[in-house]
Amino acid sequence: MRCFSFAFADNPRVEFAAQACYMFPMVKGKNRNKDKSRRKGISVFGLLIPSLAVLAVLHASVVGLIFGINHESGALSSLMQQSAGYVADATSLLAGSSLLSETSTNFILRPETEDGEMNISPLVAYSNELQVKRRGDDILEKFKGSHVSEKALQRLQVAASSADYMIDSQLHSLALIRDVYPFPANPVLSSIPIPELSVEEEAWGDEQKVDYATDLVLNEKYASNKQAVSVNVNACVGLIQSESGAKAASASAKVQLYRVLLWVGTFLIITVLVITFGMLAKGLIRPIANATKKIEADEPLDEGKGFQEMRLLSNSYNGLLRRRDDLDGLLRIAAEKDVLTGLNNRYAYDERVHSLDGTLDPSKSVAIAMFDVNYLKRTNDTLGHKAGDDLLRQAASLIESVFGGEEGTCYRIGGDEFAAILIGKTREEIKDLMERFIKVQEDSGISVSYGYSFAPTIKGTDVDDMLESADFSMYQQKAKVHKED
Repeated sequence: MRCFSFAFADNPRVEFAAQACYMFPMVKGKNRNKDKSRRKGISVFGLLIPSLAVLAVLHASVVGLIFGINHESGALSSLMQQSAGYVADATSLLAGSSLLSETSTNFILRPETEDGEMNISPLVAYSNELQVKRRGDDILEKFKGSHVSEKALQRLQVAASSADYMIDSQLHSLALIRDVYPFPANPVLSSIPIPELSVEEEAWGDEQKVDYATDLVLNEKYASNKQAVSVNVNACVGLIQSESGAKAASASAKVQLYRVLLWVGTFLIITVLVITFGMLAKGLIRPIANATKKIEADEPLDEGKGFQEMRLLSNSYNGLLRRRDDLDGLLRIAAEKDVLTGLNNRYAYDERVHSLDGTLDPSKSVAIAMFDVNYLKRTNDTLGHKAGDDLLRQAASLIESVFGGEEGTCYRIGGDEFAAILIGKTREEIKDLMERFIKVQEDSGISVSYGYSFAPTIKGTDVDDMLESADFSMYQQKAKVHKED
């Protein structure tokens, strides 16, 4: 059985409520065929589910493409940074080798100034450069585990070997010069790793030592190694830049492809959305708008247009119109619930109070608890009425959680006032509930003043006195709360 409930109160000509129920027998035959005539057309879910599935796939694809673009862009940026670092490291080998060669040669060719003093400046510069980590082994260590090609590494190794040969020649030459021109005591100069001369070299004269030292840094082999450092470093740099350029081009091509696919995916998403919303407008929104006008004009709805659900709705409404006169008076608006909090309202509270003497077992106990939410006005003034409404809902939930149930009913009886009527509970149980309410209230951070009165039996109890007593007790506590505040 399928049921459809309707209520119409805006139209003065249509004030009724009814329920239309249709039986759909699980048998084949003419009755089922009649139902099928009402189910022609696509259902809303028949449109939305495929559309959502397509959108989900497209969305996942777009997200994947975005991640792909970010990944490739990050890889490209990292590649360029690494390439720049490798080029700088390789170039530093050439720069360091050139500086060492220049400073050592300056000193070897002119160990003394015109004044006869030691030409110490080139030596200090030479010593400082030796401390910098850009000699052959230092640079090769940085390239371990890198993505540089074997050809580039071979070039770098040749350059490093030539640079090391030059340093060895320079130190050998400085050892010969020092034997002729002793170095002054200086911590910077003492850090230069001067090698020991051979016995044969020790026996040479000063002029022979100077000549041989000069030849070590000016001979053809030294010049050839110096040129080898420059040529191989530049070749290594060229290979690194060429390789990184090729990789960068490949990554850029991927990024460009992903961007094109991203635009295509975005276009498809927009297309699916436009088609879906277009069909919804045609099959649901427009029929609803037309149905609204016909309802206001008290006319039957068109059962042959729109989605399946709209056709069933129109069919049900038309059946209600046909039976409207017979269904007058069946609508009963639920008048006992407070809209904001969901608790019973003041009308239900008054009915309950008036019924205590007559409709309940007079031998049962009765307790009436009154509540007042503290700081509601302050909340409304400082945080707005929405926050005030939230406070009232939270307070109602708090009261209901403790005093609701089979033997207790909670009410909202005013703006910030609530009540609970508890039947059949002992005095101790009421006290326990109050203690529980205090604990729950403290845990929630909501301040609610309360008071209650208790009667062991309903019979012979003046309900008005109980209400007055509970109300007085509640306001006493509220005054105390505000005084402490």
